[in-house]
Amino acid sequence: MARPPRKSRDGQEVGPGRPPLHSRFRRGQSGNPKGRPRKARDLGELIDKELDQIVSVTESGKQRRLSKREILIKGLINDALKGDRKAQAMLLPYVERTREHGDQLSELDPAEIARFALRYLPRDDEESSG
Repeated sequence: MARPPRKSRDGQEVGPGRPPLHSRFRRGQSGNPKGRPRKARDLGELIDKELDQIVSVTESGKQRRLSKREILIKGLINDALKGDRKAQAMLLPYVERTREHGDQLSELDPAEIARFALRYLPRDDEESSG
């Protein structure tokens, strides 16, 4: 059963849902003026946010809108195709994992990957002799 409101010293009714006038929020004033503190972002979230930003780039004479993540990956693939061994070393484990798990590579054809590997990557007999 709800308790009946009681009277304060100055004659106001006070009780559950009826705080004394002096302690009530003022009209237009928040009860929590600073608000909830923002959650601190970790480094991974900050990097993801930056990489997901869309920018305009010119590719083959055409303006395109790509995320920074897509531009980074395109640059890595282009460097690998130009013979950059570090770029190749970064990409090949991903390509191999993708092939093993049967995942689809977006925009990369398995035949193109095979041609790339044959053309640009050293074979076991070349590495042992060089």
